Amino acid sequence: MSQSVIRKQGFFFALISYFGVAIGIFSTLFIYPKNLELYGLYGFLTNTASLFTPFITLGFGAVLIRYSPFFNQTRDQKSGFFYFILGGYMLGMMLFVLLFLIIKPWYTSQVVDPTGTIANYAIFLLPLTLLYVLFDLMGICSVNKKQIAIPALLQNLMKIILPLIFLLCIKEYLTVSQFILCILVYYFGITLFIFFKLRKENPGFFSFNLEIFKTPLRREMFNFAVFNIIGGVSAVLALRIDTLMISSFLNAEETGKFVLASFICNAVYIPALSLTEILNPFISEASKADDHSVLNQYYKKSVINMLIPTLWLGVCLWACMDDLTSIMPNPQKMQGIKYCVGLLLLARVVDASTGINHHIFNYSKHYRLETILLIILATMNIGFNFFFIPTFGILGAAMGTLISVSIYNISKSIMIIHFLKLNPFDLQWLKIILFGLTITIFVSVIDWHMSAYFSILAKSISISILFTWGIWQFNLSWELRDLAHRIITKFLS
Repeated sequence: MSQSVIRKQGFFFALISYFGVAIGIFSTLFIYPKNLELYGLYGFLTNTASLFTPFITLGFGAVLIRYSPFFNQTRDQKSGFFYFILGGYMLGMMLFVLLFLIIKPWYTSQVVDPTGTIANYAIFLLPLTLLYVLFDLMGICSVNKKQIAIPALLQNLMKIILPLIFLLCIKEYLTVSQFILCILVYYFGITLFIFFKLRKENPGFFSFNLEIFKTPLRREMFNFAVFNIIGGVSAVLALRIDTLMISSFLNAEETGKFVLASFICNAVYIPALSLTEILNPFISEASKADDHSVLNQYYKKSVINMLIPTLWLGVCLWACMDDLTSIMPNPQKMQGIKYCVGLLLLARVVDASTGINHHIFNYSKHYRLETILLIILATMNIGFNFFFIPTFGILGAAMGTLISVSIYNISKSIMIIHFLKLNPFDLQWLKIILFGLTITIFVSVIDWHMSAYFSILAKSISISILFTWGIWQFNLSWELRDLAHRIITKFLS
């Protein structure tokens, strides 16, 4: 049953995410440049809300996944665990509202904004952030119930709605305030939809029971939440500080190039991300049962099945990068992005090649070491950025990301091998790395002598055929081979 759930939910998550990426690329190229001020306001509100969310949840999202198996929630057993988690979220939201109302007047007076756009609409940051937090809670509840496709679909639908209301605002059918209200209404609606859907399917999980606040695990859960707050803050500093520091050291144009490079590289990691999301509750259950054989099985399969699609898409992107930059707007300016993309792709490959080490470590009794590693990662990334960006520009930011991510993941994998005695790395893992490296060298040395569009098509098809042949011939992944067999059989029938 679990294999079927993992395969189905992971496939739909990846499919929906790629659909959202495609819509996002089209809108970014052809719609949003029509009013950069409006798009800048939208970016300020949504990015800031996303930045605040990990702080406001106070680590209780991770508590929900880790401790859910301890309460045996079924339709008949009403533990009230959801309301314990909701209490943590509500505490964080109340603290945020208080701090926001205190700080907002000072912040708006400090913003350098000649048009006054950000200062005038900064108040919308409050309801948007609270909605982001509640949607985060519903999303984690869905992951806990092994359903990741529906939240992904609803979140990516925003990428269809946003261009529509954006155009309506440009044509003055909507005011700026109404434009923002449409976004608020949408997030309010999808949050309620997921809540009622989950409550209908799992009424026991949403039943109130005061005894949950007296559980002997209470102190342990609070301690875990505190460490996850520290980890969340460190992760935000480690993963989102690059863009801010590029803006400080360089300029908006270079920042835009780095954001574009990051957006492209994130696309190759979508299949791996879908697997980490759906495996999250399974790892929690196996960790609770202290079943090391099951954990090692999940770990080993995650390494293989995250690495192969990330390598495949990464090699395709790297091989086609010159052709892609040649057909982009301002191709001369985009030429320098290639090696930045290459380093960020390597960072994604390192992430994928170490599998679900985050979940395994975070749900073990050694989770405090994970927090320490995140703090070290954040410190290293900031230090590398200070050193590399002034000298190498956006390439320096990519270098810092690759070095810090590599040290972080390698250290974590060594600790898992040492403390938990779980080792997913074997000859098959090495074969995949060497196979991907061989194909990269092969496609790089060929001079294709084609127009950019035909070259992209030819390279993508050639690399895809080689990867499919390798998976089938060398049996690199039984799961991916089985999936391909199912698809081919269904297509032929």
